[in-house]
Amino acid sequence: MVIAMKCLAGYLGHASHVAIDVKLTLIVSSSAVVGSFLGGYLTEFVPQHVLRKAFAIFVLTIGCLQLWKESGSILH
Repeated sequence: MVIAMKCLAGYLGHASHVAIDVKLTLIVSSSAVVGSFLGGYLTEFVPQHVLRKAFAIFVLTIGCLQLWKESGSILH
């Protein structure tokens, strides 16, 4: 609930002066909802330590990809 409220406040703060891609916002939001339901479902079949490790690998991979993407714009 706290995250949702914080996101709403951020959206309202940016919506007044920044163009927000509604299509991308809906894709990301719906992916997050589907992912949370899928994650809840998988907890019944996959041990918790495996889910934690998989999530950690996912977060590190996304972080590295983002760092790689941003480092290209810094170097040019």
